[in-house]
Amino acid sequence: MLDWLRQRFPTVHAYDGYKVVFSPLVGGSQSVTWLESNGYRELQAHVNFPYPQPDDAELSAEAVAFRRGEIVFTELNHGFINPAAAPYRDQITRTFADRAFWTKAGTSADSYRNAMSVFLELMNWALVALYAEDVAPSADRGRLIAALDDSMGDSGRGFTRFAPFRAELVRLYRDRIAGASVESLYPQILAWCEAYRLARMNPR
Repeated sequence: MLDWLRQRFPTVHAYDGYKVVFSPLVGGSQSVTWLESNGYRELQAHVNFPYPQPDDAELSAEAVAFRRGEIVFTELNHGFINPAAAPYRDQITRTFADRAFWTKAGTSADSYRNAMSVFLELMNWALVALYAEDVAPSADRGRLIAALDDSMGDSGRGFTRFAPFRAELVRLYRDRIAGASVESLYPQILAWCEAYRLARMNPR
């Protein structure tokens, strides 16, 4: 996971150490934090145990391992997607200011209270799809992505535009110049977000 993230976010300042803390006390409140002292930088992910799921039997062993690793990946990746988003803060604030367009009230998306946090959570889980492009078994990829869209969408966490956002980011990733980083796609995905929002707010 870290090799993949470092390669795709090459300008993010390197971390000197990483810790992943597993505890059932975390429940659904996974988190990540950055620590820096005397020039030493550490990325810490605090996550619940990756418990088996009822439909694991429908997936290959490799796909089950991929899915059980998702929660760790989605915390570690914040150490990369967040710094990469910082230069685009003003644009993100404008595009995601209308939270009602991007999220459904009364869902867990309510805890993402500002434009930047909404964008970062969309990127967070859409990045799982990019990681799946490179790592997950191709035979199981469609099922894994469908589960991702369902979990994040209206009937799940309430990020109502996640599926089209994820699909566009995957398209950009597939079509990028060979060797181009994920962070180089930020201007394109943000331009798409603004065009998508305007098209649906002002249909012809």
